[in-house]
Amino acid sequence: MIPSLQLAQFGRAGQSGLVGADPYFANVQLLLHFDGTDASTTFVDEKGHTVTATGNAQIDTAQSHAGGASGLFDGAGDYLRIPGSGDFYVGSGDFTAECFVRPSSVVGVQFFASPRRVSGADYNWYWYQVDGLLRFIGIGPTAGTTMVNLSGGTLTAGGSFQHIAVTRSGNNWYLLHEGSVVDSATASGSIYDAAEDFLICKDASTAGREFAGHMDEFRFTVGAALYAGSYTVPTAPFPDS
Repeated sequence: MIPSLQLAQFGRAGQSGLVGADPYFANVQLLLHFDGTDASTTFVDEKGHTVTATGNAQIDTAQSHAGGASGLFDGAGDYLRIPGSGDFYVGSGDFTAECFVRPSSVVGVQFFASPRRVSGADYNWYWYQVDGLLRFIGIGPTAGTTMVNLSGGTLTAGGSFQHIAVTRSGNNWYLLHEGSVVDSATASGSIYDAAEDFLICKDASTAGREFAGHMDEFRFTVGAALYAGSYTVPTAPFPDS
């Protein structure tokens, strides 16, 4: 098996066209390319999960990191919902969540992903930004207890798509932006996994925190830390094999 840091340097460089396969494709649990017809409300997960669009969430061919289209979200009730599944449990193992974003605004709190309980104590983890500052919070084995809290980097509105990621490698946690680690921490233990819906661009428990802008190439990999250090930003669509 390729160690995490080597994968970040070799496998992700493959996204630039050097190689075409993902050595951890079997570990990928969600893969959304956001491809399709302009204004379509159909979003396809290459791993087979049902994706339901809410609000005005739609495919937009005017902006794309790769593949000719991306998801467009207006920040006011637009999000994607994937039914809860054990596929998304990370426990105490490695994982990587990543995507490309082109925010139309970075004002306020905006969520990228949140497999989080709708009511009651906070479960699982949530990944978001506050006025351009990237944030990630992982909830520990006791419901409502924060295990890891990461913040760093500067997300900008408009311009080019920016790659953002969060990964766990053993007990090491990394928050990443555009090829660099912007924060890291050491924390052991298991994420409190619960069978809640996996939400993209929404905070499950608080309204008005939806992401505003374009999103492309969302990938969630369980069992592999893809970016345990600086890395080459992918330029091509994530592979389907």
